[in-house]
Amino acid sequence: LQFSTDAANWSTWDGTTTLQSVNNVLYLRGSGNTKITGGTSEKWVITSAGEVSCDGDIRTLLDYEHPDSTIMGSDCFKDMFYGCTSLETAPELPATTLEDNCYESMFHGCESLVEAPELPAKTLKRECY
Repeated sequence: LQFSTDAANWSTWDGTTTLQSVNNVLYLRGSGNTKITGGTSEKWVITSAGEVSCDGDIRTLLDYEHPDSTIMGSDCFKDMFYGCTSLETAPELPATTLEDNCYESMFHGCESLVEAPELPAKTLKRECY
């Protein structure tokens, strides 16, 4: 995964350090990934005194250059925003084929989520939503 605060200068993130936004903006992208979280012990912890918005195609965390051809592994985004009470806007979930547990409990406990994302997938495996 890579991160940026200006969408021009990117740094590699190993997942072990805390990332900080600048002016409440943080960009993330990835390449060569098939899984990002995978369970409550791997969920993202987002802290904010205000609202949190996640915009764009979530598949760009897997491969930002070719999101349409990404392969999502089992548990790919499972529990990703679990318990993020300040999340108000969800990312796009445009994948049409999902593996086991792919989006399971992704928004569990997201009390401030104003609108659920569209779920266009037609090829579904076990417990993918």
